[in-house]
Amino acid sequence: MSDEKGTSLRITSGQVMQMNGDFVGADVVLADGLVERIGDGTGGRKAEINASGMLVLPGIVDLHGDAFERQIMPRPGVSFPLELALNYTDRQMVASSITTVYHGVTYSWEPSFRFPPTPLRRVDALATQ
Repeated sequence: MSDEKGTSLRITSGQVMQMNGDFVGADVVLADGLVERIGDGTGGRKAEINASGMLVLPGIVDLHGDAFERQIMPRPGVSFPLELALNYTDRQMVASSITTVYHGVTYSWEPSFRFPPTPLRRVDALATQ
């Protein structure tokens, strides 16, 4: 929820990554889950996070992630249910500031968890997440 100015969160005093990759000291103001402005974050707000000494980055995009395979099968002969493994993978990604992941699903001839029909079940599980 936001106050009368529509500002729900202000991140202060962090080193904010700019479009060119440089970092500058600035505040980031979020409203309704979106960046409203970068710069002086004065004004009404519901919550504030002091990011002194920290980097403020946009959500990172992982264009080819296969980290979820380790969650499904952490070692040979041990596997977890797909839904549980994918939910845990989501938590790990968000904790690492990765907000978008394109999971790489291997479809291979090798007799393992990459051999048909296992990859097809993974694709179906990913589609329902």
